[in-house]
Amino acid sequence: MSFFFKPMNVAYATQIVHWRYDAPYDVYNSVSDTSEIEKAIQSYLDPQNGYYCLS
Repeated sequence: MSFFFKPMNVAYATQIVHWRYDAPYDVYNSVSDTSEIEKAIQSYLDPQNGYYCLS
């Protein structure tokens, strides 16, 4: 099996910010308030933050 890294894209970033974990893992939720979703997506898309997609 081969894995390929590619820059984060809007579709994957949007999926990630909507992931929800139950306690005690809820600390890993990207956002706690829906008003923070766009800011979180932009954070995932910023190349300086080093987020990538695997395919």
